[in-house]
Amino acid sequence: VPPSVEVRAEPSPVEVNKTVAFTCLLKEFYPAKVSISWLENGIKIKGQNLSRPLELSWGLFELRSRVEVQATEEKNGSTITCTVVHDGQAPANYSAVLWISNPTQGGLSNDLLLLWMGILLEKGLLGGFLFFLFKRMKR
Repeated sequence: VPPSVEVRAEPSPVEVNKTVAFTCLLKEFYPAKVSISWLENGIKIKGQNLSRPLELSWGLFELRSRVEVQATEEKNGSTITCTVVHDGQAPANYSAVLWISNPTQGGLSNDLLLLWMGILLEKGLLGGFLFFLFKRMKR
């Protein structure tokens, strides 16, 4: 009996630099021998099985595997894939996407701060120049 597979992730989008856990849940399979591996954009990454296959009361098995990924701006939109090989069958892939909330927010707020500082500096210089001209004309 092949497993029913589901990849779960924390609700998206996630904050930049947060560690995000992805879980691959294999349900109701038999026999217990199964292999799970993890890929990030097609490149193998290290995951861990949270337990050995657990035998359910009706004789089928269940297993959870987990991987943690650092949510950096560069990884926004990355595909995290759980690859399952069961009972000599062809590998089956199950995926979830890592979405980062406001990946450029830090850069944008810095740009806005610099823009406002530039505008205020320009207004200050213009005010000083006009004050200088006004004083000069009074003489």
